Amino acid sequence: MSRLRFRDLSLPAALGIAAVLATMQSPAAAAQSMPFPPTRVVNVSVSFNTQVPLPDLSEQALADSQKSGRLSLYRLARDECDVMKTVIAEACQLTNINISTQIQNYNNGQPVMLYLNGNANFMIGLKPQGAE
Repeated sequence: MSRLRFRDLSLPAALGIAAVLATMQSPAAAAQSMPFPPTRVVNVSVSFNTQVPLPDLSEQALADSQKSGRLSLYRLARDECDVMKTVIAEACQLTNINISTQIQNYNNGQPVMLYLNGNANFMIGLKPQGAE
């Protein structure tokens, strides 16, 4: 198997890859761009999990349920900074999010279930100790 080299790419492909790489920030660079001292930066991971019964198994209903579930998880992740700011965070930035859905049918008289999972990572600047 041959290895792809940057010089083997077409000019538009190479420029596209270079543009993506130029916009990526390391965690240290991202911390420096946040509005607080980097020594007070903490990375926080939050998981969201739920399940919903699926009474309608039509293709459209399944697609709509999955979309609705993903939207709910994205909203939870979006609002998590506000939650952390009420207690521990002076500043907050969502840095990564993974959302997944899975349909489970155990065929044992149980309803078909839609499992929703989300993992979100945040970079926060801690509030001064004793502040809330």
